[in-house]
Amino acid sequence: MIIIILMVVLPVRQIPNQKMMRLDIRQMSTNSTLSASPSKCEALFSLHNNTPKIMGVINLTKNSFNSIGKFHSVSAAVDYALSLITQGADIIDVGAEATNPGTAPQIDLAQELSMLRPFIKTLRKETNIPISVDTSKAQVMEMAVNEGANLINDVRALREENALTTAIKLKVPVCLMHMEYPHGLPTRPTPIGDIIQHVSNFLLARVKVCLELGMSAKQIILDPGIGGGSFGKSAKQSLQLIKNIKYFTQFGYPLLVGVSYKSYIGDVLNQSVEKRSAASLASAIYCMQHGANIIRVHEVEQTKQAFAILDCITKS
Repeated sequence: MIIIILMVVLPVRQIPNQKMMRLDIRQMSTNSTLSASPSKCEALFSLHNNTPKIMGVINLTKNSFNSIGKFHSVSAAVDYALSLITQGADIIDVGAEATNPGTAPQIDLAQELSMLRPFIKTLRKETNIPISVDTSKAQVMEMAVNEGANLINDVRALREENALTTAIKLKVPVCLMHMEYPHGLPTRPTPIGDIIQHVSNFLLARVKVCLELGMSAKQIILDPGIGGGSFGKSAKQSLQLIKNIKYFTQFGYPLLVGVSYKSYIGDVLNQSVEKRSAASLASAIYCMQHGANIIRVHEVEQTKQAFAILDCITKS
């Protein structure tokens, strides 16, 4: 209830002329020498005007903020991923590095490779569903795609060494997320003013760099990076981003949103992580109704049911 009240009073940003913005994006890509490439997973290149996709989360890490989808063995993680697919997941997103508030420094390359390789390799043998790898490291991206991953989900928006050139070479869809503090929260964070404009400017700047260096526009997915900690948003700013999620659709790229169990819910409702399920679902539904193409969630079955009944209500 508190979240709904806050969402009502927060302002909704007006979307500028959509055709003009898309023209600007196309002009950005005039320096690109790479033509649109065939996808290893065509469904991910045609997200517009389709039913929103549900991305189920798998965490191969000991310090993830949420126990749901967190595993320390490959077999258990694969079994859980298969159960998420049965529940209705359209994409499985797997990561080995926690980015939530208060976590330890990121794991090293060898650890990340050793954790992700067997999972991706095993899951790919079991299913043809798209696999997303949540990583910022170029070597991990390359390994993951070679083992069968179809999507790179990078919270640091390809800012790490060799990440951008590797993603271009791999020619798979890439999600560029806004993360204010890619290398950890500073002692005195700089306050962000207009969060909508701030995130928009960052995402468009990253898109421009990607296109100029040769990435196909068809590879790009955007994520405003809702959440606190290294993501850099206060609870109010996270709510502003959610309420204005439609604003980000004007840029002409598919939109991925992760709102599941995030810190803003705890801050607003004063609830521990394990008690944020209903608020997570409400947030996911709002984003789905306002233009998000991929919703990243921990609880697939509930999200699938909610989306299905809303669709039935709309069509009745």
